Parts: sequence; C-alpha cells; structure tokens
Amino acid sequence: MILCKWAICVGLEERLLHSSAIAVLWVPYRELIAMSTEDPQHPLQSEPSHSVLFLEGQLQQETPLTSEQHTLLAAMNQHMSAPHWRQFMAAHADWYHARQQESEFVYPLPLRHLFSFAGYFSLSEANIGAESSYTKLCRSFDAVTWHAEQPLKSTLMFRHPVPGFSSELLQGMLKLGWTEAHVAAVPQLLLIGDHALRRAQSIAGRLACKPQYVEDLYQLRNSWEELPGTVRPGFPLRRPEVLPSSSSCIPAEVLPIGDFMHQLISFLDKWELIQLTTWHLPEPQGLQCYVPATGGGRPKTAPLGFPVQERDALGRNFLRRHRDRAGKSGIDDLDRHELYRHLWEIEFWEFVLGNRYVLGTRGRQAPSAEQQRTLLGYLLELHPDRIKQYQRMRNRLKAGSIVTLRRLR
Repeated sequence: MILCKWAICVGLEERLLHSSAIAVLWVPYRELIAMSTEDPQHPLQSEPSHSVLFLEGQLQQETPLTSEQHTLLAAMNQHMSAPHWRQFMAAHADWYHARQQESEFVYPLPLRHLFSFAGYFSLSEANIGAESSYTKLCRSFDAVTWHAEQPLKSTLMFRHPVPGFSSELLQGMLKLGWTEAHVAAVPQLLLIGDHALRRAQSIAGRLACKPQYVEDLYQLRNSWEELPGTVRPGFPLRRPEVLPSSSSCIPAEVLPIGDFMHQLISFLDKWELIQLTTWHLPEPQGLQCYVPATGGGRPKTAPLGFPVQERDALGRNFLRRHRDRAGKSGIDDLDRHELYRHLWEIEFWEFVLGNRYVLGTRGRQAPSAEQQRTLLGYLLELHPDRIKQYQRMRNRLKAGSIVTLRRLR
C-alpha cells in the first residue's frame, strides 16, 4: 500500500464504497494514526455517527478489488476517455504510431519544458503541436501514458495539486458528512503526503539500480511477450484474483497464462510491489496496516527499502525494528532516499530521451551526452555536473561494483 494514498471516506458504509460516487481525501499514515486517537480537537476526528474508512489508493483494504470490480472501473474509465482519445487520434494518429514504434509506452513531455525538448529533438511545429496535445490529454485523465486506447495512472508519477474548492463542490462534500475543518485540512495533508511520495519514489530508484531486479524484470517481460496475444494480460500488471486452472476444459492456448501469473506474483512479492503500471514504472508498496472498520489502524510492516522516518509518528520501536530488518537484508543507506529518487528520475528520463524521435533520423546528428545532461538538468532542476555524478553512481550500482550509497556524496 502506498504510504501517501490513504482515502478517508466519511459517512459511508464499507459495502457502498466500491459502488458509490464519493469524495475522497488523500492523507498519509501519520494522520491516520492521529485520527485513531481520542483527541476530539483533531481536525479530522470522526464524529461518532459517521463511519470512517481508511483505504489504500486503489481502494484496497486487506482484500484487493475483485476482477469484476477492476473490469467495471476499466469500463467506466474507457467510457469517459474514449471520445477524447478518438479526437486526439483523428488529429495526430501518424505522430502517435511513429512514437509507439519507438517505444511501447509513449510518455508525455512536461509542457513547461516543451520548447527545450523542441530544441533538443529539432522538432517541427507539427510535432510540437502533437506533443502538447498528448500531454494535455494525459493530464486530463491523470495518466502517465496510454495503452490499448486507455489511460494508465501511476501513484508514483502523479502528484495531486493542492486544491481549491468551489462552493458547489464544497456543498456536495458537506452533504457527504465532511465538515469545513475537513476541507481546510486538505492542503497541508497533501504537502505531507507529497514528502511521503518522494520517499516512495526512492524505492523505484533503488530497484532500477539492482542488477537482480533488472534481470528479473527482463525475464518477466520475455515471458509476457511469449504469451499468445489473445490471452496476454494488459497493463497494469497486478496480482490476479484467481489463477487459471490446468483443467482439461481450458483451451491449450490459455494454459501458459497460469505459468506467467505465478511468475508475476513471485516477482511482485519478491520486490514488494503493488503492480507494474508499465515496464518502467513499478508501484512500490508503502506501509501496510490492519485497518479495523471502526477507524484507526496499526502498522504491520513496511517494505525494506522504504525510508520510514520519525515524522511518520510510528514510534521509535517500529523505526528501530525497520532499520534492523533493512540492515540484515543488506540495505544500510535508507537515509539516501533523496539520492535514490534522483537516480530513478534520471533512469526514467534517459529512457524517454533515448527512445524519442529515433525513427527517420538517418543523417541527423544525435544529441551529445552533454546536451542530454543539460536537458536533464532543466527537467530535474539539477546542475549538469551533478547529473553526471549521479549517472556514474547509478552505473556503478547497476554493474554491481558497489552495492550501497552510504559513503558516497
């Protein structure tokens, strides 16, 4: 479960959660603990007459969504997004198909840096227009990319803007049982949650630098590509609710999916992931908790690579036990989470830059490593020399010549 993606749903019964249109408030685990106290002055303390539920970002408690619920959510998502997708493709189909030949997943470019990308790739006005339209389309659906004509969302990449509430929306939330104190608390909670998100991103950076993870991901991708197209699961890749049986009633072409699903489950369990949104975007688990229906919760465990901090209000004993477990597994650099987050950003954007506009570039000089570092510096707000230093660290980790960043600065 992602640390910063807890939803508080006030005034609703649990059985209605998956079938009702509800307002949600995203809040990190620290505030969940605060709400489990008896302090009546806490701004999000539930009134006795209300049922307060705490759930993970995909509305998972201790039981994940059923396949039927996933199917329903996907159908709703497709129904809402399909007209916008068709409109985009009517104007930019050639551009999109060219980008998809370069990379299976076409990631949007940040609009505020679009003209830097235009200079880097020597883009025409038509390509600039297509890039701008695609980024705006993705933003409209909080998507990090599109796959099979549907938007894919990633809690790792997506950050909620600090909201302002219209009077109409506020009235609707108040009817659901929210108070003005609930609404007023949202901006600060989102700022706290953003810090937790940055720490979750460090897990992705740690994984990208692990040779064994890279190898395991390569093997999983090969197995996925070998599946018949008719049974190959789409993205995101997550744990199935029910594994395919080896019954003789099942067509032979469907049987390989069972072996793949076992491999996928093993991969997600080993690396403590919720899912693979794409091959380049793993979704790390955050703190996992027991969450009784009466509200409040207590932590079960945290992924070994998650940098738990005192600000999470979990207590010194939990913090000490977590660091001991991580140390015994070979992780002695949890305090370098900000550096690992930068390594993940560099790894991701290097992939995007290295696979964009590579078709039809014969005779055109490719951007130099210095030009790439300059653009990465704009994107990540780091000096190009710092980018170069981090690239060297990342390369040494991936090569296995070092296994920790504890002593590196």
